[in-house]
Amino acid sequence: MNRAWELVEERSVVERELELQARIAELDDKRSRLVGEGAVATPRPTQHIPTATVGNFDSILQQTLNAWQVPAADHAEYDQYYAEIRAGGRKRIECGQGMRAVLHSAFTTALACFCMDRDLHHLGFVVLDSPVVTYRDPEPDDIDDVELTSTVVDRFYKDMLSFPGQAIIVENGDPPTKVLSEAVTYHFTGTASGRAGFFPSSMH
Repeated sequence: MNRAWELVEERSVVERELELQARIAELDDKRSRLVGEGAVATPRPTQHIPTATVGNFDSILQQTLNAWQVPAADHAEYDQYYAEIRAGGRKRIECGQGMRAVLHSAFTTALACFCMDRDLHHLGFVVLDSPVVTYRDPEPDDIDDVELTSTVVDRFYKDMLSFPGQAIIVENGDPPTKVLSEAVTYHFTGTASGRAGFFPSSMH
């Protein structure tokens, strides 16, 4: 009986926490709308990036998305006040899973190119996890996604072949045939036969 009562108490705590998180998200959204309408002043970040620098980066970001032929990604820009990417009139967070993955990968790639082109500090490589996630129909209450065609996948891999540094791409699908002959690829089987993953499946 005591255990049942403890579970009820724990459930109540979790429900209160969820309600609090939902309220915080609601207030954040309301504040964002007020800031966008100019009703609330937006403080400048401590480390302000010069407008010209952001503009130069935005150009590389847009060129990257254009090279990949990503649909609905015009007017791409980095909003330094919110540390957020905007493209196609929407914030990255307002996009579906596939578009969010592509925008994240485009930002990472564009930032690396921006730094290396200007001899700025950069490790010289990028790691992209599931950059061209295939389109899926949204679940109820989910965000509508932008359909990413096979053209986007092909153009993405073709463009990454000319990346000035090293690009490590982890993806569920196989890259196009033309890429296989020019890139070093590893097929992870997830089983004892073949290569299971980055690390051995068992240590000897």
